Amino acid sequence: MADDLGARLLRAGLVTRDQLAETLATAPAHGGALVSALVARGVPEDAIAGFFLADGFGPLMEADDLAKADPGARRRLPGAMASDLLAMPVRSSPAGLVVAMAAPSDRHAVREIARVVGSDVLPTVACVRALRAAIGDAYPDQAKQDAAGSEPPLDDRPTLVESEPPVLELVRRRTSGETPAAGTAPLGPRLIVEDDEPALPLVRTKPQHTPPRGVEAVPAPVASKVVSKAFARPEGVRRMQIPAAPVRHEGRGTAEYPAMKDDPEPTSTPSPPPSTPSPPPSTPAAEPSTPAPPTPSSLTPRPTSIVPPEHERWDFGGPSSSSSPAPPPRKLTPKVGPRARSELPSARSTLPEVGTVLAAIRGAPDRDSVVRLACEGAVTVARTAIFLALRKGVLKGWEGTGGGLTHDAVRNLWIPTTSASMLKDVVEHREAYVGPYGTAVADGLFRAAVGSRGGDVALHPVVVSDHVVGVLCADDVLPVPIARQRIELLAHAVGEAFKRIIVERKG
Repeated sequence: MADDLGARLLRAGLVTRDQLAETLATAPAHGGALVSALVARGVPEDAIAGFFLADGFGPLMEADDLAKADPGARRRLPGAMASDLLAMPVRSSPAGLVVAMAAPSDRHAVREIARVVGSDVLPTVACVRALRAAIGDAYPDQAKQDAAGSEPPLDDRPTLVESEPPVLELVRRRTSGETPAAGTAPLGPRLIVEDDEPALPLVRTKPQHTPPRGVEAVPAPVASKVVSKAFARPEGVRRMQIPAAPVRHEGRGTAEYPAMKDDPEPTSTPSPPPSTPSPPPSTPAAEPSTPAPPTPSSLTPRPTSIVPPEHERWDFGGPSSSSSPAPPPRKLTPKVGPRARSELPSARSTLPEVGTVLAAIRGAPDRDSVVRLACEGAVTVARTAIFLALRKGVLKGWEGTGGGLTHDAVRNLWIPTTSASMLKDVVEHREAYVGPYGTAVADGLFRAAVGSRGGDVALHPVVVSDHVVGVLCADDVLPVPIARQRIELLAHAVGEAFKRIIVERKG
């Protein structure tokens, strides 16, 4: 399971090949050990948690959620197992026991936990550091055992003493004049190699025989004995002359139409002879006469075209023989789908009006309605629209629509603002971003969650009293200025509506 998880993290771009190879060399027993080792090697744990959230293992269990875990649920899992698997029960639910794990996709670990607790397990993701701290607080005895077993006491550590002389010596080939030192015995059979003796190869090679030079070395060819026997022709049987196959003459012509000797070579392409009207069909006679065999004088000259005269009026794709000009080819208009027309609007096309959406946002009673209306207005100029709310340095999915976006995909979207990404720049500088997707890990997670097809993305911050409270995102925006202006107008309307709702609740 650790190898499969490592391959998925490598394809997602969260780890490098060197980091994965060094971590797998330690032979992690399960996915939780792999995640813990990767975090220890410098991989951001926020990015790994976002990877599992994008796969549907949400919601994220933060440190506060783990501290409020049900004591009865925690007692169902032994401390040693919780520490080894990096898993901690949080609460019980009608569907099963909710367990926070560092690697919730590890099916083997989930089955082992379900076998021990005796019920179904609902795995959810948690960061490694928060999970270790919560396990240490929930199982203090196990934490002491882990701390004691991780490092041996100073008295039990082996003392490293450098040997004198060194144990390993350089091996050299002994000559024939040398003898072993007194009091020493050879460890194996004694092998004395002379100085002038060539070295013996360890691999036996196939002998190659080189033929000697000279005329005598060339072997004489073996004469093959051919047995032939002639049979006499029976009496009364004459030799039959077989006619030769027709061949192409040096001049123009074929086997059926020999070339004429007095026919000069044409200097240009000959024009077809004028077609003569075919005679009307005559009534067949009662007794058809047998046609006479053709004579050499009755042979017709070679035709210049392979099309018979009665079929010359047919259209074989060549130039027409009639005097009327051919009609011009009909122009085919390429079919354009509805999506292509919307992505490339012409000067005559108009986008849907957004005035009714803005009016509804101004009169919306709560924030959920405001966000839903803003996403519906942004979809008129984009393929997908989603609103991310900023809470404790993390952008979490709130509402989204368009492009087959599901509610679970929106709720499981979790982008940390501590990692480098285009969303981090928008939040820090409070400036909109419109253009292609970035190459950071967080950018890849957001792109995979919305199912982007490679178009431009528009990110506009929602500001309330000089504080960024969220980001209105639109994927695959139409390449026209009015589309970007509309999303910016919707983001400003959302900020004003949030301010109005806050003032109304305080009053």
